[in-house]
Amino acid sequence: MSKFRFLAILLAAFGLTLFTFDANPIVAQEETAESEASSETTEQETTEQETAEQESTEQEPVDKESDISDDSLASLKLLWVNLNQKLDEKQLEYSDASGSDQPAILQEYESLISEANSLVEKITSTALEELNTAENKQPAFESLVGVMINDAYFQRDAKVFELGQSLIDAGIEPKYFEAAKNFKDRLDNAGREVFSELLIRLEQSKDNLPQVKMSTSKGDIVVELFEKEAPETVGNFISLVEADFYDGKSFFKVIEGMGAISGCSTGDGSGDAGYKIRCECYNEVTRNHFAGSLSMEHSGSPHTGGSQFLICSERTNSVKLRDNKHTVFGRIISGFDVVEKIQQVNPELPNQPDADVIVDIEVLQKTPGREYKPNKVEGSESADETPADDSDDGADAENESEGQDADGESEGDEDQ
Repeated sequence: MSKFRFLAILLAAFGLTLFTFDANPIVAQEETAESEASSETTEQETTEQETAEQESTEQEPVDKESDISDDSLASLKLLWVNLNQKLDEKQLEYSDASGSDQPAILQEYESLISEANSLVEKITSTALEELNTAENKQPAFESLVGVMINDAYFQRDAKVFELGQSLIDAGIEPKYFEAAKNFKDRLDNAGREVFSELLIRLEQSKDNLPQVKMSTSKGDIVVELFEKEAPETVGNFISLVEADFYDGKSFFKVIEGMGAISGCSTGDGSGDAGYKIRCECYNEVTRNHFAGSLSMEHSGSPHTGGSQFLICSERTNSVKLRDNKHTVFGRIISGFDVVEKIQQVNPELPNQPDADVIVDIEVLQKTPGREYKPNKVEGSESADETPADDSDDGADAENESEGQDADGESEGDEDQ
């Protein structure tokens, strides 16, 4: 048995079967048909795996009212096995039913899905409790990683990172995230990238990276800065913070599905710090954009950023386009809910509400003995410099609504 066999079995119970939650039985049947069309070797391997999993999880049907009297994680797992069996049976019943009977079966199936979602929430809360109380944390680790795989499948990366941080704080070993990252049968590249990011966070969890507290008109946000991957950007950012540059600056552009942009000296997207810094998104080692990432803005050309930055609200397709084009230099470690409260505004549209502001940014910790200062691009330092305006570059309305120009670059930065 593989050393990760125990994990693979549980992920099948708490990960694979969770994917039926957002699925119609017809879709599930089509996926089953595609699976049956696989090669003979793959079918044999799948059969062997399913047999092992069945032997490990096979239980008599559980009556949750009579046989289960507590809310322990072990009891909830038994409930899950029983509920998952009911979901499978209902899918088969739907497949065999006549067209007139299918709507009623579908309604029963959706009721089971609702029950399953509630059970997953209970499993999650119970596993989190056991992280703090149980001597053996392995069952909690396995259960939560399974839930995280399900969330990653549906691109709920903010939830994945929230649970992942709880696991990191509880001392999880890298092998759990490694197994999830390699779960290629169910996770696409975007889903696996979330676990790659978690592995980096786990590796750097004891590095005491620089941190700042951003006080805004909607609450406080604590940010960890990626000094290893973006040292020059972090040096510039901390130097501006210590010079009180950001105090009073507005979140002048806040777009749903993208995030909140601040750091403009004029408040309309045309201002900067009076100089430019080098982009570090072209380095060999960089970080990608996820919910809660801090990313430098620029005017659409390399090495034209300075003070403006984006706080990502989620990893949408438009945000993914920023990978390797904009420098990710930090992440929110506390106060992500504040970002969701920041007033949406778009300076390109009329009659906008008042923007929220950064009241103050305070440095909480930084590396002793290191000098934090901007490494200015030669010839860029000019208080009167105004970046070229490419707001009329022919970008379509859809891209503009997502804060992008025609080439997928961010607007609402120093190019207004």
